[in-house]
Amino acid sequence: MYDDGLILFDPRPWGSYVIQSWAGRSVYTVYWFLFHYPLQQLYLRGYWQSRTPEDICASITQYKADFWHEHPVECDELIYNHFDSYLVWIQMAAYVLVLARFCRFFISSFSHGILAASRKKSAHAHPGAK
Repeated sequence: MYDDGLILFDPRPWGSYVIQSWAGRSVYTVYWFLFHYPLQQLYLRGYWQSRTPEDICASITQYKADFWHEHPVECDELIYNHFDSYLVWIQMAAYVLVLARFCRFFISSFSHGILAASRKKSAHAHPGAK
C-alpha cells in the first residue's frame, strides 16, 4: 500500500463484487483516475504536505506516531476514512453542480422547443404575418 512513503488506496473500497461488468469497471476506472486519485493526491501531498502516514495519524488522533508505526493497517484505514469524509462532500457538490446544469439545460431546451413550436404554429395560422 505504500509508494515512496505515500499511501495508495484500493480504488474499489467496497469490493470488486460490486463492479463485475466490463462497462462498470471501465466507468469506475475513468472515475478513479480523473476524480478520486487526483483528489487523494491533493489531500495527501497538499493538505498533509507529504507527511508520513504515522505523522498524519498522530495529527488526527491523540496517539503518538510511534503507536501508529506499530499499527500501520489501522493507520491506513484511519487516513482513508478521513480522506473519504472529505471525498463525500466533494462528490455531493459535484453531483449538485451536474444536476443543476442538467436541469438548466433541460428547462432551456424545453422552453426553446415550446417557443419554436408556438412560432411555427403562429406562422401557419397567419401565413402573411411576420
